[in-house]
Amino acid sequence: MTGIVLAGGQSRRMGRDKAWIEWDGQPLVARAAAALRAAGCTEVLVVGGDAVRIAALGLTPVADAAPGEGPLQALAAGLAAAAAPVALVVACDMPGLRPEALSALGRLADGYDAAVPHVPPGGWEPLHAAYAKTCLPAIEARLAAGERKMTCFYGDVRVRAVTAEELAAVDPGLGSLRNVNTPEELGRRP
Repeated sequence: MTGIVLAGGQSRRMGRDKAWIEWDGQPLVARAAAALRAAGCTEVLVVGGDAVRIAALGLTPVADAAPGEGPLQALAAGLAAAAAPVALVVACDMPGLRPEALSALGRLADGYDAAVPHVPPGGWEPLHAAYAKTCLPAIEARLAAGERKMTCFYGDVRVRAVTAEELAAVDPGLGSLRNVNTPEELGRRP
């Protein structure tokens, strides 16, 4: 599997680039990459962000073809660059990623185009999911139509909805789904 870290957001609410915030002595982008490697990814790509700094961490930067256009565009860039047929995709601002949960998503994607947690009350968790390269044509078609919502292509592919109970079996408390968007959220450590 390929691991893809989406790191191109503007971090407006945080006030600084979230990818480089230190968490337990490590930049968030490096923590995400380490979790993907521990989950079995033999290749880890980082889409967006500072390519020079990303490469200095030993990670493979991938240019976002349309910076500022949102995570769906970044997902397309990552899938296009991925060597493996399936990619585990995470946002860089998820400090509690668990390799066991990511591995489970990869297994649950077998026979589907995607395996995505669907957890009440928020619903889909599209930035902590497994996507096959077979999603790329549907994503590109939606982008060409001007759509940007991360889940807009789900109706065009076979999506395996992963329940909260299934995910909790390998991630009690679902801490891997937590992200940090503001200084206040960053200060609320588990």
